[in-house]
Amino acid sequence: MTGTQMSPRINQSIREGLRVSQTSLAWTMFAGAGAIAVGVLGNSLVLIAFGAIGLLDAVGSGSLITHFRHARRHEAISELHERRALIVVTIGDGDHWPGHNW
Repeated sequence: MTGTQMSPRINQSIREGLRVSQTSLAWTMFAGAGAIAVGVLGNSLVLIAFGAIGLLDAVGSGSLITHFRHARRHEAISELHERRALIVVTIGDGDHWPGHNW
């Protein structure tokens, strides 16, 4: 396994990042599902789209959770997991899509 050995300071940051990502995932799932439900009940495409975007954002939080858990389990930061998390989070952020002209 390739990776960087973690110092106690980095280990603490990984724990905090995991906690923030778990909280973000829970909140985003709740808010996204709620927006979709209200959007369906109220025939609001805008709310449905807002909820769907939120659920896509939850995928980014999920990838960070996977990355942080792997780092804690193996006591090293995996470059592969780091790259995967970066790709997933970047794809979820539409501002960085190639050819983005919105």
